[in-house]
Amino acid sequence: MGLIRLVVLLQVMILLIVISTANASTPAMAKPGCRSRCGDVVIPYPFGTGGDCNITEEFFITCNADFTPNKPFLTNGNIEVLDISLNGRLRILGNASYDCYNTSGYRKWIYPWLRFSEFSINSNKNKFTAIGCDTYARVEGFLGQRYATGCLSLCNNIADVSNGSCSGIGCCQTSIPKGVMSYNITPQSYGNHVDVLPENPYSYAFVAENDNYTFSSSDIRGFNFQDKQFPVTLDWTIGKWLQITQQGSVQKISPYRCCSRQKQILKLREEYFQQNGGILLREQLSRRQGYREDVKVFAADELEEATNNYHESRILGQGINHRNVVKLLGCCLETQVPLLVYEYITNGTLFHHLHNDDDAPSLPWEARLRIATETAEALSYLHSAASVPVIHRDIKLANILLDDNYITKVSDFGASRLIPSDEAQITTMVQGTFGYLDPEYMVTSLLTEKSDVYSFGVVLIELLTGQKVVCFKRSEEQRVLAMYFVSSMKEDHLLEVLDPRVLNDENVEQLKEVAGLARRCVRVKGEERPTMKEVAHELAGLQAMPKHPWSESKLMGEEVEYLLGDMNITYDDGATSSSMGYDSINNKITFELDGAR
Repeated sequence: MGLIRLVVLLQVMILLIVISTANASTPAMAKPGCRSRCGDVVIPYPFGTGGDCNITEEFFITCNADFTPNKPFLTNGNIEVLDISLNGRLRILGNASYDCYNTSGYRKWIYPWLRFSEFSINSNKNKFTAIGCDTYARVEGFLGQRYATGCLSLCNNIADVSNGSCSGIGCCQTSIPKGVMSYNITPQSYGNHVDVLPENPYSYAFVAENDNYTFSSSDIRGFNFQDKQFPVTLDWTIGKWLQITQQGSVQKISPYRCCSRQKQILKLREEYFQQNGGILLREQLSRRQGYREDVKVFAADELEEATNNYHESRILGQGINHRNVVKLLGCCLETQVPLLVYEYITNGTLFHHLHNDDDAPSLPWEARLRIATETAEALSYLHSAASVPVIHRDIKLANILLDDNYITKVSDFGASRLIPSDEAQITTMVQGTFGYLDPEYMVTSLLTEKSDVYSFGVVLIELLTGQKVVCFKRSEEQRVLAMYFVSSMKEDHLLEVLDPRVLNDENVEQLKEVAGLARRCVRVKGEERPTMKEVAHELAGLQAMPKHPWSESKLMGEEVEYLLGDMNITYDDGATSSSMGYDSINNKITFELDGAR
């Protein structure tokens, strides 16, 4: 059943990727001639940076150049903007309010407030939170908005407090009323400061997005909230019945048209769902024995919320299912461009771990060999275990992810192809990443499983040498790593190009064995390369090779030191050049060669 499920998902996945290449989303745009960004934040019309760029004064954005990168702020104030989307959402940073009092009678407090004319606090995405062991906090409107809400937080001692719980012991939460356009936050002592705990002389309160604050007992013990800011989601509109056209102009619309537009959106989503094969997918899945909706079909609204309206920072890649392959969770077919949903891998790419420029420990050889073996096993599974083989077509370090336990996850199937069982090769437009591309595929346009073998061979060479696949700082004959590596082996200079951080007397023979395998993988003729099944079998044998008793403890110690070291990794897909293939599918080279058939 697992194999059938995999084939069905692969067929749907490849279909969706093909469809998506023929469609494009309309990006949020600034008014022509106006600044479109401030630092990392896109500034779409009706927002703007002055003059005629913003529709009204309330939509004016100050781009403060005192920060690197620059930071946007609302009007001329101190409210930092995090994100603006044309679906009527604006994310800002809000301040915490506090009241501090100690046994000596010293008291310090700050009660910040916010007031808007065109923006309101989103009642579904934000909550009011108060922290303290003697705290009553309220949030209330002013200047014409009459409302108030609040909560009470008490505790006898810090030991009573539970992490993650805001039920009234050390922390409390309550919802925000709808339509709130102004608020003032006031935290106060419930017992008039009679019982001041030495470890908690504070009362804090703030409005924050639901998923951007989790209570911890350390917050009670004196976490400095005085300078802390929290993300807040606002709703924005332009008057009562105005809309922005794709050309950036403003036009009046009637209430009836607003309702009609909502119906059109629902109708359009249903059309996209049918057009993108949604009905066929559901029928195929429902016919399977034991179907329990293990593949979820997501609604467009769910993905918009989960991805912060498809923000660039949430893009991971494109994916399948195997222990060492990033897991496909489901899909959304209600959008013009079909979307696939994958598990989130938190520990970054192999590219980062191997080529990190910080002071973190180097990835030890034992860990490198294990990662290579797991990657080979994943590719072998795709090539030979499925009834319809899958060719990845873009194997590289940036597409090999590591989870929190440093288990390999092959990712990014945006360039993958299904190979019918009665065909050994297909003719296709050449696509891949420079440095990893199979030279035979580049010349003939014939894609085979051996194209993945070549790319994997380059990955092995990177693991052996610790060098990047292409580097223009190296001399011309050494610029392309695969060619430089093979040339060094021919001239019997292998030890000179191996990574000195992993080379030692105990593992030199093992390194030579892997180097020989890598050399066979990058042979020019595909028929002379081994299969991925053979590669995986050979690597597994090398990984199980007995170690010298005096070297085992040292190697294990190196891996433990690396895996448990002080790592602070953020999954980010792109500050390096496309020649390194580190910007995922967007930076692949795609071209056709004259005469290639």
